[in-house]
Amino acid sequence: VLRLRRSDVLLTPRQVTGALEEAGNPDVPVSFGPYFLYGAIYWRETKVEEVGHRVIPISQRVRRAIEEYLGRGNFADGSPLFPAQTNSAAALSHFTVSDWLAKAEEVAGLT
Repeated sequence: VLRLRRSDVLLTPRQVTGALEEAGNPDVPVSFGPYFLYGAIYWRETKVEEVGHRVIPISQRVRRAIEEYLGRGNFADGSPLFPAQTNSAAALSHFTVSDWLAKAEEVAGLT
């Protein structure tokens, strides 16, 4: 999730079609069109999970949450969806997120 970029959020049919073609699934829009009604997330292959590219449909609720989040910031197409606090061109580190989650668990009395 931390490696997602603004360009991985697909909110138009053209974006979804392009990502499906890039992922090697050009016929999917014809057979699964209704599933992509609200858009998709383009999960690209990473070093940790070498499972290939995946284009995953999103629900209306997820789309609304994404649009609200995107409305709060100034995201260039290739910028990280979750930028680092000190360098907006870099993705937030998993160390930072782990620290935040540990602190939240402590505050919530879960530890």
